[in-house]
Amino acid sequence: MLRSTRLYTLGLIAAVLMGWLLAACFGAAGPAPTEAEAPAAEVAAPAESEAEAPAESEAAAPAESEAEAPAAQGTSTLAAVQERGVVKCGAGAGAQPGFAFIQEDGSWQGFNVDFCKVVAAAALGDAAAIEPVVTTGTTRFPILQSGEADVLSNNTTWTSSRDTALGFNFAPTVFYDGQGMMVRVDSGIETLADLDGASVCVATGTTTEKNLADVMRKLDIEYEPVTFEDTGDVTRSAFEEGRCDAYTTDASGLISTKVLFDDPDSVKILPEIMSKEPLGMLVRQGDDNWFD
Repeated sequence: MLRSTRLYTLGLIAAVLMGWLLAACFGAAGPAPTEAEAPAAEVAAPAESEAEAPAESEAAAPAESEAEAPAAQGTSTLAAVQERGVVKCGAGAGAQPGFAFIQEDGSWQGFNVDFCKVVAAAALGDAAAIEPVVTTGTTRFPILQSGEADVLSNNTTWTSSRDTALGFNFAPTVFYDGQGMMVRVDSGIETLADLDGASVCVATGTTTEKNLADVMRKLDIEYEPVTFEDTGDVTRSAFEEGRCDAYTTDASGLISTKVLFDDPDSVKILPEIMSKEPLGMLVRQGDDNWFD
């Protein structure tokens, strides 16, 4: 676990250094990943299909209203941000230490929040000029589409279907992750194969949910998904309360939230990595001046 924590810390440092190289907010984006890309480790999630992806099904654009964001009405979001003097940044649910966590004094801290500050510094000359917007796996895309947030910094995986079908542009990847699995130490579970017949807690509206289904089908493992809209720490808490046998999310999320358990030593992370997860920020299509 110490080694995993060190690797996770090094990953954060490397990603932050890379982020500061982004010119004029985001810089030049690299090529989008393809769905047929090879797996990162021992267990690969099969290619994503549009018909199966739960994340996209949750992300239908809301109806246009008079309160719609200026960018959705044809005005530059960047210009609106500069006039307003603050960046509204979808940073997560505020319950993931190291990425987006609400402190006791109400302030937001973490990796995702730091990238919100990078954007504010570039656009407004003031890193503190941000307004964090609470987002979850199911609400993040509608919130960005509706204009409630100017940008999204919420551990969102860059997939070709999201890149082409949802009306978003991805900034360069800021954190390269992979999906992991957490179980109880006393469960006797050592590998994914041991999960046959088990229940797994997973956040709905995410690539995590789909990857789990794909990998379990590939390995011919019968399991029961126990799904939650992750409006904070709901999914992890459900696992800690014994409502499922295992808990899956990005490996970085498993490591960072392990400290929230009453007894962190009572749980462990399995060695298999189930997917590739290039995580980055998003803006709406048409907001290309964020990249200039």
